[in-house]
This record gives sequence, C-alpha cells and structure tokens, in this order.
Amino acid sequence: MRLFVAAWPPVQVVDILYNLPHPERKGVRWTQREYLHATLVFLGETSAVEEAWEVLSALDLDGVAPVTASIGPTTALLGGNVLQVPVQGLDRLAKVLISAPWPSLASDTERIFHAHITLARSRERHTISSLAGIPVHASWQLSELYLVASELQPHGPKYNKLYARHLPQ
Repeated sequence: MRLFVAAWPPVQVVDILYNLPHPERKGVRWTQREYLHATLVFLGETSAVEEAWEVLSALDLDGVAPVTASIGPTTALLGGNVLQVPVQGLDRLAKVLISAPWPSLASDTERIFHAHITLARSRERHTISSLAGIPVHASWQLSELYLVASELQPHGPKYNKLYARHLPQ
C-alpha cells in the first residue's frame, strides 16, 4: 500500500474549495470533497504501517506547533495537468516530517516541498488551464495529522485515514 502523512482542512474550508467552479469537462477528474487534503510527506509503497505510526507518534512537534495553514491567493496549475490551491504555513512542519526516520521513504521527497490541495487532475492541460487564477482564501489551525493509506483504483485513489496524531496547541 502507499502511505503518506497529510493534513485535512476543516469542513468550512472544504466548503469554500468545493464551491469553486467544477465544470464538467472530458478527461477531468475532480477530487472528492472528503479527500481534499495537503500531503506533508509521501512514504511510498510500504507495508510498514505500524512502524510508520511509531515514527509519527514519537516525533517532537512542540517546536513547530501551533500550525496555521492558509490557502490561496488563487487556484493554480501544478505540472500542467493538476489544478490546485497553494497552502502556506506548512513548511516547518513538513521539514520535520521529511527528515524523520521513516521505515520507508519515497525517493521523491528530495524534491522541493510544495504545499497544496489538489482540486482536479486532467489528461490534457488545456481542459483545466482556464480554471487557474480563481481567487480563494481561507485559513485554519491544524489540530491533527493523519497517517493515510492510498489505494489506486480506476476512478481515482481511495484514501483511508489509519491513525491521527494530535498537534500541540
């Protein structure tokens, strides 16, 4: 299974995101509202769920909490075929998570961390490019992180929150 650590926005923020335009377009797959999240570290394919939870639950997060996340200022394209909204305020927390001694860590963690919430994916850039630049803003205080299992399915990934780690306030 594929594992990652993520932050889920509260329902008020999800409502704001889901009230953005969602035009029906061929080849565009919109993220289901219950799956809107910001990934902080992707652990990759691993069966080491309990070991990953031990790492997450043992991390000292006092130095990075409280964490306030803010989305916006506009929707944007990522990689040409992903419509997303940037998330600010997660960099210090992500740095701690990425440097943790995970039992398995995906090789793509060497890339620059770019906090975002994926709104839609498209097979072709031009089908969603007109949706970039839509103003959106909201913020929230993170209260917990989740260790999440991702299962790829034909209609898109299915996420299962395995464990919740509460953040110091």
